[in-house]
Amino acid sequence: SSYTPTLSALIRARSGVVHHSAPPLLLVIGQPAKDIPRVEEEIEKVRGLGKFVNVLLGEGASRERVISGLEQHPWVHFACHGHLDAQPFNSAFVLRGEERMTLLDVIKAKLPKAQLAFLSACHTAEQHPKAVLDEVLHLAAGMQFCGFKSVIGTMWALVDTDGPTLAGSVYSHIMEGDVEPGMRYKRAAGGVRRAAIELRDTKEMGPDGVEKEINAQRWVILVHFGA
Repeated sequence: SSYTPTLSALIRARSGVVHHSAPPLLLVIGQPAKDIPRVEEEIEKVRGLGKFVNVLLGEGASRERVISGLEQHPWVHFACHGHLDAQPFNSAFVLRGEERMTLLDVIKAKLPKAQLAFLSACHTAEQHPKAVLDEVLHLAAGMQFCGFKSVIGTMWALVDTDGPTLAGSVYSHIMEGDVEPGMRYKRAAGGVRRAAIELRDTKEMGPDGVEKEINAQRWVILVHFGA
């Protein structure tokens, strides 16, 4: 499940590694809504990783504060709505009060510390049907072009109940084992694989009271870009 938009993007992702003696700071941006009620559960699961996690939630997640936070945190996790636009630079993360942080906003920001971005929002690795099809410029690819070495995105709409489960599986893989803290972002692709396998093997109760398998469209949704 690991790809790269261009060879040069992959080369950049594999260069300029900054070594850390502790896990890099992780910024979580959360925007609960009526149709994504499990966002706060997902945030709490990520917050439980440790004291290196900072959260911007609800009214605190303004466009200005998020952009400033991106500049200060090597790792970022978005748990909100994603907006897919025919003009790729207008694709966006939906923040406080329907305020949007577009791909163009991210490109304009200075992100010298960028390492890992987990885009747990809808359509973050999807091209709009009316976009230029021979160019890969969705939110996930854009985050990699902006400096993030490892990016996780979604290929279509994310089922809200799966958000906490997928995030838990991915970060569990990233954080386990004897790995130099500054290199943990390289475990993101393996985390995507683990998340897919664990969700695939999960059974859920159907409306008729009978256990059923998880639909494949749900467990293959995550995709990784970069190193």
